[in-house]
Amino acid sequence: MSPSLGTKTTLLLVASLTVMAGATIAASLPDIARHFEGIKGIELYARLILTLPALFIAFGSPLAGIIVDRYGRVTPLLVALFGYAIFGSSGYYADNIFLILVGRALLGLSVAFAMTAGITLVGDLFGEKERQHFLGLQSAFVSLGGFFFITGGGYLADLDWRYPFLIYLVSLAYVPLVLMHLKEPPKPSHHDDLIDQDHRVFQPALVRLYLLAALSMVIFYLIPVQLPFYLTDHYHSNGSMVGFAIGSMTIASAAAAFSYKFLLRRFTPRTLFVTAIALAATGYLGIAAAPSVPWMMGALVLSGFGLGLSLPYIQTLMLTTASAKIRGRATGLLTASFFMGQFVSPVLAQPLIPLMGLDGLFGVTGALLGIIFLGLLRTRSVS
Repeated sequence: MSPSLGTKTTLLLVASLTVMAGATIAASLPDIARHFEGIKGIELYARLILTLPALFIAFGSPLAGIIVDRYGRVTPLLVALFGYAIFGSSGYYADNIFLILVGRALLGLSVAFAMTAGITLVGDLFGEKERQHFLGLQSAFVSLGGFFFITGGGYLADLDWRYPFLIYLVSLAYVPLVLMHLKEPPKPSHHDDLIDQDHRVFQPALVRLYLLAALSMVIFYLIPVQLPFYLTDHYHSNGSMVGFAIGSMTIASAAAAFSYKFLLRRFTPRTLFVTAIALAATGYLGIAAAPSVPWMMGALVLSGFGLGLSLPYIQTLMLTTASAKIRGRATGLLTASFFMGQFVSPVLAQPLIPLMGLDGLFGVTGALLGIIFLGLLRTRSVS
């Protein structure tokens, strides 16, 4: 039996919390750096405000997977929604950069449980074909929600850098929806255990997906982390323009993810993934070479479309590969991989920026994606 409309809507709303966790405050980063400019290393700290949640999502997701497999999906999700609101909004009232970072870390733990429980529920409640279609719709919804949250954060950042932190309170509105529409699914039966072929969370097929997820986020998170500084330095853009520029990427990502269901009727998942890499390579090279903001917006659209095609592919392949018995733990490890990639993205990029500049960084990334694209054309290793 297909899940109800209320169940689907609730799962879509819960998934939107993921993109809010970091990029909502992207437009505030330059102002945060200026507000705390007397602190040594503030340029890195400001970037860590955006990405520190990702580190704690990465650390917390494997634990979340164990708890979700052992004790159920819904209760950890409810606790996570309250933590999301409390710790996410802490940047509004904390006036110490290190207290803000602590709040961001605890926000990350909340997201780890919310995301792991949410994706695991998708695996539990949907059949394989419907799951593939729903994950494309979910990615579209996340990206579309990201546009409104990110652009809204940009406008709020023009008023005060603290205001975007209040957006995190929206998770409280999701609590009654979870109580009404999400029921705990039954545990896998002994018969299910017998027909499952592999209960190892580190089986080679899953490990390849974990690595692919991490690499994709290292690359794609360069945009929300580095683009605000690039636009501010090169084009003197304000917070609204930064939010709109990054938001244009999320709109393109939403369009691609929404189209995923229909594209699957004509193309294989692997073909769509290889196409995603080609689009992303073109987009990053375009960012590096763009002579003006409108040209850059076009490049961001290409990058976003590539992201929108790649994420449903990775998530669907994981839920198909992982047996029901290990679904929560595999989801937790995939989530950890995604967000570890997000966290290390600025750490890896920071020493390169003085050597080649931000435009050079985007150019080298585009070239790397081009090499990966050519490699995928010659191999069937990602299927």
